[in-house]
Amino acid sequence: MPEAGRLLATLQCPVERERGEKTDMRELTGLTGLPRLLRFIATIILTAMLSGASPATSLSQDPAPTKESSASIAGRVTVNGKPAPGIAVIAVPSDSDPSEMARQMLGRSAMYKSSSDPEGQYRITGIPAGRYSITAFAPAHAQERADPSEDSGKTVTLSDGEAIEGIDFDLEPGAVITGTITDQSGRPLIREFISLIVIGESGKKLPWSMDSQDESMFYTDDRGVYRIYGLPEGRYLISAGGGSARASGMFSARRNTQRTYHPSATEESKARVLDVKEGAELSGIDIKMAPAGKGHSVFGRIVESQSRSPVPNAVVFCSRITVDADIGTGQPGTSTSNAQGEFRFEGLQPGSYMAGVFFTGQSEYYGENITFEVKYADLPGVEIKVHRGGSVEGRITVEDTTDSEAIESLARLFVEAVVTNTDKPGFSHGRGKINPDGSFRVTGLAPGKVQLKVEDYLSPMPLRILRVEREGVEQEGWINIGPGENISGVRIVLSQATGSIRGRAVLEGGPLPPDTVLFVSAHLSGKDRIHV
Repeated sequence: MPEAGRLLATLQCPVERERGEKTDMRELTGLTGLPRLLRFIATIILTAMLSGASPATSLSQDPAPTKESSASIAGRVTVNGKPAPGIAVIAVPSDSDPSEMARQMLGRSAMYKSSSDPEGQYRITGIPAGRYSITAFAPAHAQERADPSEDSGKTVTLSDGEAIEGIDFDLEPGAVITGTITDQSGRPLIREFISLIVIGESGKKLPWSMDSQDESMFYTDDRGVYRIYGLPEGRYLISAGGGSARASGMFSARRNTQRTYHPSATEESKARVLDVKEGAELSGIDIKMAPAGKGHSVFGRIVESQSRSPVPNAVVFCSRITVDADIGTGQPGTSTSNAQGEFRFEGLQPGSYMAGVFFTGQSEYYGENITFEVKYADLPGVEIKVHRGGSVEGRITVEDTTDSEAIESLARLFVEAVVTNTDKPGFSHGRGKINPDGSFRVTGLAPGKVQLKVEDYLSPMPLRILRVEREGVEQEGWINIGPGENISGVRIVLSQATGSIRGRAVLEGGPLPPDTVLFVSAHLSGKDRIHV
């Protein structure tokens, strides 16, 4: 978005409202149903298979401090030592759900943020005590890093009422890498994903961290052209292709191409290293994709971890991973195990892959994730284990409402539980229906931190989460669950979302480009206090 079209409404704006009150403004009704980003590559498959993209009300999005927050973070933003006005600075809770953190890092829905003044000074106020990642959001600039492979944010821990000063950011003009991706006949490849690997000072190769960048720049346009900007000075490898596994009965939208490095190498050791200087633009970094060839097969079994018995009808996903990474890239392929627990993927090119298991519907089990290497032959005997998981059960209650329509909507809602575990890649995901008496049970959960949500197949959801309790004690965003643990006594308190906020977006410096769409988001921050 050009500087002339900066949206003033993106600055933090507290709005006081009474329950059910409607103001004389327009836009943004219901205060629920914000689009949910997909957290992890396997979650993309799971969400598509189970319910499609659906709005969610997330506890992690609504910290709801019990008293007015008074802590603050301040500092200065500069570009090569000179004051940088108008730069957004964002504070995101470090324990946020990964997708929510990514969304806030991109400046789309940050609750705690400020903007640098003409002297480059900024101050973020009203922050609850906790641990936060602080980022200056300036897409065309690069943040100073000791190692380009490191994340750009700074982490601070705030006590209640504490004022932390000197969290400064010295930006530099971002470098650009641009080129064209074509097939062997010279035809441009559209919507081809570009992988960027950064070579750190130690020589270790890591995938580039896109923590504060728009990932759309990593795809080619209708001319086969890509343009990656905002890069710090450093050494990089760039590649495209690689495709995904093909499984019987499944269709993958991705091309089954062989990963090719600039200019046309299929082996990483023969790739040209790009030496990128501060603010420079490297053009003509083209890639002519190598033909994929037949590829190789990977096959094996899904077994229960204790009994070693085969597991039929389990959905297996397989996705290629980048150098030294544990997260899949590209469009994953899927397969379903047969009566003997067997699965098979075909057409895999040499490289590193991750595979895992999940179940459709409600299951008592969760699957582990494994990594493997495909070289120059088929890979038989791959084994993936499933484990009996834990569960969370409790009751849904609706607070301060007698609206029959809102209460009746419970019948179409469901409870979703997502477990994250920083020690292992992957995910554990479960859903449970809400019974007529308000009770629910979600099963098949791996050990880790459980985040509970209430979702609706319709939009917007008429109810939202106020708080989650366990044995009468309010939980702070997550519930820890051990291996096979059955957690009971959970109470999810909902409230009817009848309030609305309406208004106008005031633009500075002229109109936005044609076909530009603006979105306004709102978050509950404390009782009856909204941040827009």
